[in-house]
Amino acid sequence: MTDDILKELIALDQKGLHCLRDKVYLELQAVKTAMSFLEKRAAIEQEYGKQMLQLSRSMDDVSQRHSGTYGNAWMLSLKVHEMIGEQRLHFADNVADVANDLHLLIENMEEKSKQIEELGIKHNQQLADAQVLSELNEKYGSQQKSQQQQRKSSIHRIPRKGLFKHNRPPIELDRVEESQAAINRVNHRQCQTNALQLEHHQTHLPAMLMGLKDVNDECCAALRYQLARYAYAFEQAIASDGLALDDDHGMGLRSLAEQIDKESDLIQFIQSYNNNQNMSRMKGSDIFRSKLSNPPPVSPPVFGIDLKTLVSRSGGVPTILVRCARTVEEHGLSTVGIYRIPGISTQVQKLRTALNQDCAGYHLLENDCMPEEINNVTSVLKLWLRELPDPLFPRSLYPYFIDAAKSDDEQSRVNDISMMVHELPEENYMTLEYLMRHLDKVKQHQVYNKMDASNLATIFGMTLMGYEEGSSNDLDHLQEAHYQMQVVQTILENYHVIFGCDG
Repeated sequence: MTDDILKELIALDQKGLHCLRDKVYLELQAVKTAMSFLEKRAAIEQEYGKQMLQLSRSMDDVSQRHSGTYGNAWMLSLKVHEMIGEQRLHFADNVADVANDLHLLIENMEEKSKQIEELGIKHNQQLADAQVLSELNEKYGSQQKSQQQQRKSSIHRIPRKGLFKHNRPPIELDRVEESQAAINRVNHRQCQTNALQLEHHQTHLPAMLMGLKDVNDECCAALRYQLARYAYAFEQAIASDGLALDDDHGMGLRSLAEQIDKESDLIQFIQSYNNNQNMSRMKGSDIFRSKLSNPPPVSPPVFGIDLKTLVSRSGGVPTILVRCARTVEEHGLSTVGIYRIPGISTQVQKLRTALNQDCAGYHLLENDCMPEEINNVTSVLKLWLRELPDPLFPRSLYPYFIDAAKSDDEQSRVNDISMMVHELPEENYMTLEYLMRHLDKVKQHQVYNKMDASNLATIFGMTLMGYEEGSSNDLDHLQEAHYQMQVVQTILENYHVIFGCDG
C-alpha cells in the first residue's frame, strides 16, 4: 500500500475502514463462487471418469468376438477410453484439491477479518467513551469557571478593612481551590482524550487499515494461484485427451481407425470360417479349445509367496523384481510420474495373472511403443511388494526402523537406519539393495520424470513397510506414514553410503 493511499484512507477515518472491509467481503465472495464452481466441476469430472471406465470395461467381453485389424484397433481404442477415464478421475481429484484449498482460504480470511473488526469495535468504543466523558467534564468545567467568575465579582463588593487587602473567609478560599482543582482535572481529561484520538489516528487506524489490506492482498494472490493450479490441471487433462486422439506412437484413436483394413479382415474371416468348419468335425474340440484358453501354469506363482522362497527359487533377487526393474529402466526412466501414475486396473490384473503363471517368459509390454503400458508394469511391481506375506521391511524390525526415523539429527538418523538395514535377513537385504539401486536410477532422471527421493518415498513408504501389527487407529497410521516415508527417503538419499560396501 502506498503512503498516499494510506493517508487518503486515514483521512476518511471510519469510512476508510468500511471501504476496505467491503473490498475484502467482495474478494471472499469471489473465492466462494470459484470454490462452488470447482466443487461442481470436480463432481462432474468424477462422474464422467467413472462412467467412461464402466463403459470401456463393459464392452471388453463383447469386443473379444471381433478379430482382424478391426478387432485389434477396437480393443486398443477401448484401452484408450479406459485411460481417458482414469485421467479424468485424476483430474477430478486435482480440481477437488483446489476447491478444498479455497475452502481453507475462506475460513482463514474470515477469521483474520473478524479479528480486525473486533479490534476496530474495541478502539471505537474507547474513543466514544472518552468523548462522552470529555463532554461531561467540559460542561462541568464551564460551570466551575462561571462560579469562579461570580465569586470574583462578589469580592469587589466586599468593603476593605486594610489599606491593600481585604480578608476572605476560609470557606471561600476552599471553594476557590476546589474550583481550580476541578478546572485542572477537566483540562487533564481533555488532554487524555486528545492523546487517545491522536493515538487512534496515528497508530490504531493505520494498523487496522494495513491489516485489512494484507487480508485483501493475500486473498487475491491465493485465489489467483489456485485458479492457476486449476488451469494447469485442466491443461494437462486436455493434453491427455489430445494424445488419446492422436499421438506420436500411432496409438491415438485417429491412427487406430486408419489401421482398419476391410479387405484383410475379409480374407482372415474366410480362412477362420473354413478352419472352424474343419474343427467342428473333430471330437472333443470343446475340451481342446478349453485347454488352449486356460493353459496350465509354466512356473510356480510369485504373488503372495514369502521372500525367502522366491530368492531360493530364483537363486538371487526375485525374478519379477529384476524383470520389472529392467523394463522400467529400458522404457520408462523419462516417463513423467513413473511409479506415481497408476496403470489401468484391468490390464494390471491381467499382467498379474500372466506373471503368476509364467514370470520368466511372459512379455511385460504388449506394445513397446505405447508409453502408457509402462505404468501397468510399475503398478504390478508395487502390487507384488504389497502382497508379500511379510513386508520387505519385516514386521519384527518395523518398530526399530520407525524409532530410527524419529531422530531429529540427520546424521544420527542415517547411521541408525543404515545399522537396521544391515540387520535385515539376507533375502530382504538383497532384494532391498536391488530395489533401491533401481529407484536411485529413477531418481537420477528426475529432471525428466519429476520423481525425486521425496516423491518416491511417498509412494514406496507404506508399500515396503506396511503397518505395525495391532495398529488400527487412523491417526496412528497417519503418523506412521510420515516416518515410513522418512525411512525410505533416507535410504534413497544415502544409497551409496548405506550399500556402498556391498553394492
